[in-house]
Amino acid sequence: MFMEYDPATFSRMLTGLTLGFHIIFATIGVGVPLMIALAEWMGIRK
Repeated sequence: MFMEYDPATFSRMLTGLTLGFHIIFATIGVGVPLMIALAEWMGIRK
């Protein structure tokens, strides 16, 4: 029923999970300040 303890499988799962979170949060961390800066710049122009 349960998987056997295989360190390679668990390390791959952990790497995938970490990569998934990194992709999501890195995109938010770069995109949100960029959008705020763009909104500020457009607001200052008007």
